[in-house]
Amino acid sequence: MIKFWLDDLREAPDSTWAVAKNYQEAIPMLEAWKAAGATIDLASLDHDLGGDVFNTCQCLKEDNAEEIFIHGCVHNKTGRHVVEWMEANNFWPKYLIVHSWNPAGASRMAGLANKHTIVQVTPYRTKVC
Repeated sequence: MIKFWLDDLREAPDSTWAVAKNYQEAIPMLEAWKAAGATIDLASLDHDLGGDVFNTCQCLKEDNAEEIFIHGCVHNKTGRHVVEWMEANNFWPKYLIVHSWNPAGASRMAGLANKHTIVQVTPYRTKVC
């Protein structure tokens, strides 16, 4: 059974989860599972990964800061970008939990995934599993 946890700050519920802290760690794991023909039974994903990028990232100090603000910084991809990868690669967990304090981000993630898998949106203050 594969359980996948994506969160930059919070620990997985227990040691049975495969853990990624950001997009850059998550995608190689997903690619490997897909290549092996594996199935992710449960994924629990956070939206915001990486803290306050809008105040700290060098990208926003460049001439194209407005475009980066609208489309996202390459250094701070979110859980939504992981869900977009799942959609582009047609690789979905059987069940997806979005555990986030960001209601707008969680809603966008759920909206993308609802067409492909069973989704539950859970504010993180609620027990995830």
